[in-house]
Parts: sequence; C-alpha cells; structure tokens
Amino acid sequence: MIYEADIAAKSEALRDLLREKFGVKSRNLAVALARTGRRMPPALHRQAEILIRAEQEVRNPKLALQWDVARIDQAYEAVAAHLRQINVKERRKSQLLRMAGLVVFYLLVVLGAFVFWMWWRGYV
Repeated sequence: MIYEADIAAKSEALRDLLREKFGVKSRNLAVALARTGRRMPPALHRQAEILIRAEQEVRNPKLALQWDVARIDQAYEAVAAHLRQINVKERRKSQLLRMAGLVVFYLLVVLGAFVFWMWWRGYV
C-alpha cells in the first residue's frame, strides 16, 4: 500500500527539480508541470501525470489500495532522472546562441533584400 506522505514527498522533490532546472514555481505539481510546457517530452508529461493522479487518489483509502507502488516509483524515477541530467548553464547558453543566430539570419535577409532593391532600382 502506498501512503500519502510518500507521494507528497515525491511530488515535492519533482517540484524542487522543476524549480531548479526550469525556474517553475508552484505549490502544486500539476501546475508546475503545465508551466514547463514543451520543455519536457510528452512521454515524461504522461509519467508525471501518473504521479499527479496518484497524489489525488491516494487520499481515498480504497483508491489507494488500487495503485501499484512499483508503477509510481518507476514514473517518479523516469521524470527525476530526466530532470537531473539537464544542465542549466548549457541550456541557457544554447538558448542565447539560438537567439543570436536568429537575429543574424534576419539581418542577412534584410541586407539581401536591400541590396536586391538597390540593384533593381539601378543604383548598384
């Protein structure tokens, strides 16, 4: 049988990891997961949904008996392992480089359009 305190501790640990890795602050795992959006793979969202449902249903003693402890542990470990391997510095650096690359690309497109316009008007 799984206890509410076990699920609450796992939920708290995941919320701490989400706060550390993505900067998502919330009092509820469901809200924290929703705020991560597409930064986590859909398969891990489904694994976290197992924990959210278990957290809600374990409050009822009859429903708590229906939950498989191994399934909950497996879901927790899958999500936690993915979150632990995220390097925050590397993620921010790649995001900054991606944005800089996009700005350079747009500048090249505008410059190319300007040169084409100058050529078309006969100035070049």
